Amino acid sequence: MYRLLPVRVLIALIFLSASIFSCDYVEYPYTPPTPVNVNSDTVQKVRKVILEEFTGHTCGNCPTAAKSATGLKNIHGDKLVLLTIHEGFFALPQAPPFTYDFRTATGTAYGSFFGVIQHPMALVNRIDYPANNHLKTPGNWSSLIDSLLDVPVEAFISMENDFNEATKILDCNIRIDVLRPLTGTFNLVVLLMEDSIQKAQIDYDVPNDTVQDYWHRHILRANITGAWGDSVLTDPQEGDTLLKNYSYSVPADFKGYPVHTDQCFVIAYLYDATPPAPTYRILQAEETKIK
Repeated sequence: MYRLLPVRVLIALIFLSASIFSCDYVEYPYTPPTPVNVNSDTVQKVRKVILEEFTGHTCGNCPTAAKSATGLKNIHGDKLVLLTIHEGFFALPQAPPFTYDFRTATGTAYGSFFGVIQHPMALVNRIDYPANNHLKTPGNWSSLIDSLLDVPVEAFISMENDFNEATKILDCNIRIDVLRPLTGTFNLVVLLMEDSIQKAQIDYDVPNDTVQDYWHRHILRANITGAWGDSVLTDPQEGDTLLKNYSYSVPADFKGYPVHTDQCFVIAYLYDATPPAPTYRILQAEETKIK
């Protein structure tokens, strides 16, 4: 025979559940998206948005922005792809404990090209480039993501990765399904992201302004294609399908910091590269764990 729980216990459980599911910062291990079978036609093809956040380990305002981004990820799940790009002054190695270096040549190129001069800032599907203010402050991220997710998807990316532990060779199998007729030239970019690395971070919201064991999330580590990708589609029609395969040797370390392959993801996105004035607008993004 079952006994009813006292009202005060039920209330406590409700508040506990709310606190668990509304948290805006998730420590490793981060639950990865479910890998998609690139040969499957039964997957629901929905729009996904990518937020490229420019940051650095000595940016004291960046942890608050990072928490906002992770909170949005908690809300939107697989529909939101996060990429953290360490570049610029605040990403420079400094005196201990800030001696490490998360910068990449690709991240530096993005920061320079898109005119990043302060942190934290982000590109949200790279909309509004170059006519308007394409660098978005954290207060604008949520509404922009909501508005973009409401737009019908034009092309869908699915991805399956095969990682060989012995050789450290990563094979990325990518499929693009065109869902609407498109005019122009479109490039595919494929990147390696590593999640949840504990290193020090300046944070103006904590005593002494420093978190020694800060969780750095969604870090751009390397590019598998070139920084600006491969030209893959020109004036594609609805129903067109493209298959691409990339092979990449995952290094043992990045600038002396060991790579944790169980925390690595491949991020792929398709963007408008139509000459002579590409908009760089990202049509679709995808992320999948490498193993």
